[in-house]
Amino acid sequence: MSLARPAGRILLRRKAQDAVEPLALSSLVALCLLAALAAGAVALDLVYAQRALPGLTVGGVAVGSLERPALRARIADAAAAWPVGAIEVSLGDRAWYASDASLGLTPDIERATGAALGFGKHGALPVRVGAWLGALAGGADLAMPLTPRGDALARWVDGIVQDAERPVAEGVLRLDTAGLTAVPPAVGRYVDRATFADRLREVR
Repeated sequence: MSLARPAGRILLRRKAQDAVEPLALSSLVALCLLAALAAGAVALDLVYAQRALPGLTVGGVAVGSLERPALRARIADAAAAWPVGAIEVSLGDRAWYASDASLGLTPDIERATGAALGFGKHGALPVRVGAWLGALAGGADLAMPLTPRGDALARWVDGIVQDAERPVAEGVLRLDTAGLTAVPPAVGRYVDRATFADRLREVR
């Protein structure tokens, strides 16, 4: 009886050790894979620090893997041949229309170049990996930013805001010779002019 107990404890210890070793090996493999992915991400960041991600487009124009000088030249060529567009703003049953030319909107080459070079270069690793995958799959098309010349855009925005905004009205009860009349409340409406103008320059 005294010999069976130690043998049982040794067997249990060996079984426990056999169960730990595969777990330790899988953890080591996972750590190695994570380290390889991190090293690969760092290497790609260095290689593409001054390049657009492969597969990226700006306003439908392919700029993938181009360095800054070639990237800017490609966007400048696209800006020179930029098609005349129009903007439609709708609110309920109201609508406003204007052409890019009437608003003085032209492609902003510098902003487009900076946006293309910065795409997928910032944020957490999952965010950057997602940007890479999106660009490689052809799903990363940045809008061509537009810059207004003159004050035509600001005047158009002011006109829309004046038509769209509505003050808050409280509900009241009015008593007159005709009797008691209930005036229902009205929900107000406010438009942020600066944000609205910025969105118009990005619409495409």
